[in-house]
Amino acid sequence: MMDADLLAAGADYDELNKTIIIFICPFDPFGEGRCRYTFENLCPENRDLRLSDGATKIFLNTKGEVGDIDDTIRAFLQYVDGIVTDNGFVQEIEEEIQKVKRKEGERVNYMTFEMKMMEERRKDVARGIARDSVKDVARDVVKDVVKDVVKDSRMNVWRSFAAWSRNRRSRSSRRST
Repeated sequence: MMDADLLAAGADYDELNKTIIIFICPFDPFGEGRCRYTFENLCPENRDLRLSDGATKIFLNTKGEVGDIDDTIRAFLQYVDGIVTDNGFVQEIEEEIQKVKRKEGERVNYMTFEMKMMEERRKDVARGIARDSVKDVARDVVKDVVKDVVKDSRMNVWRSFAAWSRNRRSRSSRRST
């Protein structure tokens, strides 16, 4: 399936580039103590017959002691195990990792700042909503009170008018008698 991604649609299989898959293991995956295990596609029935598809799988074992490997690869495997050596390649990797960590730290600091700013905006919005809510509630309360006062005033005016009217009628009826 991996080969299909590497081959352009309609291209000949012979045009497929060589593929090397490297596994870096902090343990010995095959238990033989080797630093490196290399696998190529062979025919189990005839070990001299190779598929020659260009696919190679390499397992690097950080715990391995058997087999000759390049000093740079050995230093790299030690680095994977947490040991920083003075090897130039390992130093380059360490510098790049430190750069990434610094950038990550800056990104985290920036994100933290952004999150704080967003929180302040949310608080301001909440305060604004609360302030607006208080204003709305106060406005509604005042409207209700005014309505009640007006209603009561109308009732009082109506009662006063009714009382005045009754008094007037009763005075008129006394005068006529």
